[in-house]
Order: sequence, then C-alpha cells, then structure tokens
Amino acid sequence: MLTLSLSKLLKFRAFYIEHEFITIQDIIRHCANIMGGVHVGRAKTEKEELLSTLQVFKIKNTPIQTLQLIPILMVIRDGLLPLYEQIKIEQNYNL
Repeated sequence: MLTLSLSKLLKFRAFYIEHEFITIQDIIRHCANIMGGVHVGRAKTEKEELLSTLQVFKIKNTPIQTLQLIPILMVIRDGLLPLYEQIKIEQNYNL
C-alpha cells in the first residue's frame, strides 16, 4: 500500500497524453472548473485544453474525465476509512 499526503496525492500523475503528464489535481480542477462540477468555464491553459479534447470520449454517455473521478474518490474513501472508524469508536465510548 502506498501512503501519500494530500499534496502528493494531488500531484500524483494519473496518465500521460500528448507529451503531458496529467495529475489528480488536473482532473479534479477540470471537472470542477471547466466541466461544471462547480461552474462551467473555458480552458485557459494547454493542459486544460488537452483535457477538454477528451470530452468527446464517453462511456454510457458519461465523459471520460468524470469517470476518472471514481477511482480517485475510492482512494480518498479508503484513506479516510480508518479515521472514520476511530471517530465512530470514540463517539460510542462517549454515549
């Protein structure tokens, strides 16, 4: 198992396309700031433009960038599960 801080997780290279490494942070920002997760925006950098070109690739009408969030969220969930379990135990002791 690999242990990463939040900053290292965000810098983790998810894939490589057209001579560019795409990080977890790139994927999250793209989904939030360009695809409409937070607001719809326009690509401003080459990397954002590259990620925007991937929107034509879909699985069951879902853009590939959105699908890339699933394994990212699973890793985050698995990383937070021990903390959740500890809090649950401590709260049961306080009842």
